[in-house]
Amino acid sequence: MRPASCNIAPEGWPFIGLAAFTCLLLAVFGYQLGCLVCWLLTLFCLYFFRDPERVLPQNPELAVSPADGR
Repeated sequence: MRPASCNIAPEGWPFIGLAAFTCLLLAVFGYQLGCLVCWLLTLFCLYFFRDPERVLPQNPELAVSPADGR
């Protein structure tokens, strides 16, 4: 079995980019607390919009159902 890779859904890049850019601006202007909050928001967006590659088991006796909500 190969390891699953984790990609980012294309719909998430604007949110991730905006949060990271805001974090950068706050860091440049010296707002440390705001930068920390935006950094945490950026990490949350990366976690929320992850789109891992699904690895299906190859056992023919198993029932596999989709759970992505699409």
